[in-house]
Amino acid sequence: MVVFEQPVQEAFGFLTFIRNLFFATLFGSSVFLFLISFALSENLTSPIRKLQKSAQLLEKGQLNTNIDIKSGDEIETLSHSFSTMVNQLLQREVSLQREKQETETLLQSLTDGVVALDQSAQIIAFNKAAERVTGFAAADVLGKPVDEILHFYHSQQIVPF
Repeated sequence: MVVFEQPVQEAFGFLTFIRNLFFATLFGSSVFLFLISFALSENLTSPIRKLQKSAQLLEKGQLNTNIDIKSGDEIETLSHSFSTMVNQLLQREVSLQREKQETETLLQSLTDGVVALDQSAQIIAFNKAAERVTGFAAADVLGKPVDEILHFYHSQQIVPF
C-alpha cells in the first residue's frame, strides 16, 4: 500500500477551478440570455404597443392618426389593414358630409314648409319655409318634441302628434 500525501488545496484545486468556471459560465450565460430575451421581447412588443396607441387615438376620434408600423410580420400586416380601414372611414365621412350638405341645401330651397321628426317625435329638421309659416326659428325648435312646439287642432281640441 502506498500513501501519498498532498495538501487539500492542491489535491482539489482543479475541481475547484472547474466548479468556479461552471458557476461563472452559468452566471454569464444567464445574464446574456436575460439580455437577449429582453431585446427580443422589446422587439416583439414595441409594434404591438404602437398599434395599441394608434387604436386608442382612433377610438378617441382622431382619424388622422398615422398607423405605420414596420416590423416585417403579422403586426405590420395588421397595421396596414387598420390604415386602410381608417382611410375608408375618412372617405365615407367626407361622402356623408357632402350628402348631408346637399340634403340640407335641397331642404332649405323648398318653398313648402318641412318639419322632419325622429322616431320619438323630436324635431330633427325645420326648413326656412317652416320658419316663415310657424314663426319659430329652426335653432329654437330642433331637438324638441313636436307637441311642445306645434299644436294640431281638430274640432277646437288639440290633437297630439
